[in-house]
Amino acid sequence: GSALESSFAPERWWGAEAKFVATRWRGHHAVLGLEYQRNTRQDQTNADADPITNCFATGSAGPCLESRAHGNRAGLYAQDDIELRDNLKLSAGARYDRFYLGNDNISPRLGLIYRPWNEAVLKLLYGSAYRPANAYQLYYAFPGNAPQVGNTTLKPESIRTAEIAWEQYVGAKTRLLAGAYFYAIKDWIVQITTPTGELQFENQPPVKGEGLEFEVEHHFAGGAQLRASLAV
Repeated sequence: GSALESSFAPERWWGAEAKFVATRWRGHHAVLGLEYQRNTRQDQTNADADPITNCFATGSAGPCLESRAHGNRAGLYAQDDIELRDNLKLSAGARYDRFYLGNDNISPRLGLIYRPWNEAVLKLLYGSAYRPANAYQLYYAFPGNAPQVGNTTLKPESIRTAEIAWEQYVGAKTRLLAGAYFYAIKDWIVQITTPTGELQFENQPPVKGEGLEFEVEHHFAGGAQLRASLAV
């Protein structure tokens, strides 16, 4: 037999942020910030709408899934935009994150923007980002025809990127861009099918890539816009 299946994932959280901006030093625009979020409720429930058997997959009177979780995260970030010269700007920053599972991470970022003349811009950019697994990826489990199991050992996934780009303006209405980029992803979180036929989120081996990109953009009188791009 079968019955109507229902899933619920109620959440409750609160957060706070404080940010300080300093411009008193000539040529500097500094930002310092602090974030905090408390997840007081991260519940997940799955059950069949039957008054006797709430989980046909197991024949149990209880729900197929009843997960209760909570947690918190805190972040500290800082950035300074520095005018080295009239046509040269350096942006340097970093972010520190700590999650309730004990995952700590520092994500630096760096940018150098050079304008040799008014119609051209050279950009050198480096950045990184970090994302821990969410409650669904960690705890969701279901024993039905397409069974799924949780994975509380998931590591956070992270990415590093680097880019160099040249922008050239032709008149006031046309912009040309040529650039090269590189990225590296570590511990990518992907849902796979295990050898026993269960769905589960797992960390994957590192992934790297690089490429070139070209773009042209033109603005017409009257507001129309044309944009064409190519990535290889």
